[in-house]
Amino acid sequence: MKHLTAEELADQNVLQEGDITTVFDEAAMVVEQSRYQAETAAAESPRTHADDEFYYITAGAGKMRVGDETSEVSAGDVVYVDGGVKHDFFDIEGELRTLKVFASA
Repeated sequence: MKHLTAEELADQNVLQEGDITTVFDEAAMVVEQSRYQAETAAAESPRTHADDEFYYITAGAGKMRVGDETSEVSAGDVVYVDGGVKHDFFDIEGELRTLKVFASA
């Protein structure tokens, strides 16, 4: 069993030096914390990944584009992205943080 308290997860967010921190890395699943900055989001291209992704927005607000759909997102929201579908965040207000789960079959 692997267990992190909400406080430990928040501490990892504070100590995070890059934009991505791996929380768990298991055979069928990888969990990462990511942060997206308003200043750099516009310069980033939409991304695709082979695995399905599940985003839980932990802080901040902005917009997320998944394929041809766009939604406003904020803390507490969840977004599912099928593997291979282009997606990105934009119009971020300051900093947006996520807990992201990559799941493979």
